[in-house]
Amino acid sequence: IRGLNSVLNLNNIAVHIEMRADGKTIIPIEINPLRFTGMCLNELFCKFVGEHPLTYFFTRKTPDYNAIWKGRENKTYYFSIIEKPEGVKDPILDIDKLKMQFSNILELRLINNPKLNILAHVFAEIDGNTERELHNITTLEVKTLLK
Repeated sequence: IRGLNSVLNLNNIAVHIEMRADGKTIIPIEINPLRFTGMCLNELFCKFVGEHPLTYFFTRKTPDYNAIWKGRENKTYYFSIIEKPEGVKDPILDIDKLKMQFSNILELRLINNPKLNILAHVFAEIDGNTERELHNITTLEVKTLLK
């Protein structure tokens, strides 16, 4: 890792690094500058706060979480990945059935890439008691949502 920075000469910058370990050798395979999180968490932050985390990084601002949460104390924000069910060739989501599973969808992002095992990302907000909806989403049988 020290040798890598002697080549890249980076200072004070956030990076996401993926590495492979093979015995005693560690090899970087991917370096993404300014990637704070993966799996759509930056987008979820944007839905919640209204600004991208990089805005805070570049302007050296700190989110005022007390102000952001004011009036939202009983809300839960989350995202869900709707995966393609195994054994189903060319699945097509019934969007109306999918929407019925969520109390408040902030954004539904359909994924139209046959190489990926994902049908959609859902960014959602729940008011009040979240246990029932979160349980339903985590145990969702996607086959029941297909056309």
